[in-house]
Amino acid sequence: MSRFDALLGTDFDGRPVSDVDDVIYEALDDPRHRERVPGLVDLLNDDSAAARERFLACVALTTWAEPAGYDAVIAAARDPEQAPCGHGRGREPRAGRTEP
Repeated sequence: MSRFDALLGTDFDGRPVSDVDDVIYEALDDPRHRERVPGLVDLLNDDSAAARERFLACVALTTWAEPAGYDAVIAAARDPEQAPCGHGRGREPRAGRTEP
């Protein structure tokens, strides 16, 4: 099982889920989500991890009101090129936007 699947691909009883939103929102009523916070912070800060996985780690952390998630959002706002889904990572600019 991958690190991502262990953190957001299984519910808090260890069953696989098809949608990470199930895990993210289940956590609002289950304090066991706190056990996954350190791993999600590590994933969020791992430049070698897939951008989607880093983004979803940030979504989970901010949804759970974890400071590391908010810190990542603030850092991305300051320097979008370094964000997991920033232009520097191969993402095409949105329609109507031009590169500087």
